Amino acid sequence: MKKPAYLLSALLLFSFVGCRPNLGFHVEGGEPLYVTDASPDPINVNLLKRPVPADAETFEAIPLLAGAPRNVIPYARDKNRVFAGILSRPHILVNSHPRTFEILTIDGKYAKDGRQAYFCGIALANSDPKSFRVLAEPYSCDQNQAYAGVVPFDIAAPDKFEVVRSGHSQFPWMPAHRGLKEREQCNPRTSISGWARDGAFYYYAYRRIERADYDSFTVLNSRYAKDADRVYYCADRKVMIVKDADPVTFEVDPDYTIRAKDKNRSYIKGRVDG
Repeated sequence: MKKPAYLLSALLLFSFVGCRPNLGFHVEGGEPLYVTDASPDPINVNLLKRPVPADAETFEAIPLLAGAPRNVIPYARDKNRVFAGILSRPHILVNSHPRTFEILTIDGKYAKDGRQAYFCGIALANSDPKSFRVLAEPYSCDQNQAYAGVVPFDIAAPDKFEVVRSGHSQFPWMPAHRGLKEREQCNPRTSISGWARDGAFYYYAYRRIERADYDSFTVLNSRYAKDADRVYYCADRKVMIVKDADPVTFEVDPDYTIRAKDKNRSYIKGRVDG
């Protein structure tokens, strides 16, 4: 009996997945390696093997959390250091502590050890691992400060810090000649968005809204907010006051985040339209 075409396709896919080579961190022929698939084709595999500067006898892959996605950041360790798989390259986590290292989120973006916390393999400056907590993207915080992606910023009340509207932090790494470079050291820097507060101030990305009236402050969408006295437009990690906007009648366009209007005029990107 002839098998249907869809069944044959399913059997071929199952056979391929079952024979898929071991990707990620492992030891091959006594050498620690980070192995990735450089092919964009889901069927044809093009293995890229990069050596890891690790102690082969103690080198091991760190188990992923349950439910980890395919694009998870993988980790490995030896007796001395922790490694992350970043853009097909093994990256050494600076000043890491292998014995206490743990992955915090299923995508591998957040991790910590007994010394500090990490975002995408980058040590978060002056982070306290004991009090560190992961919030909605792009935020995290500890007992001393908050972070928007990899960017630290001071807050008035760390114990009250919370996310009002989640946003996004661009992946903080870029490929470089024979290596990697942190996007924060480049121009343009990492794109970051999101709204948070701490009981005393509101924040866009990591920018404090200095002149805002806390009690009447309202986040309208990913770009606009208002209080009893002013309207604010935020983008590219910057905060601007929308000149002459009327807070009482100001409303955003439900279909276009950059458009808004009040009783007097229309606005686009925080400026008068036309």
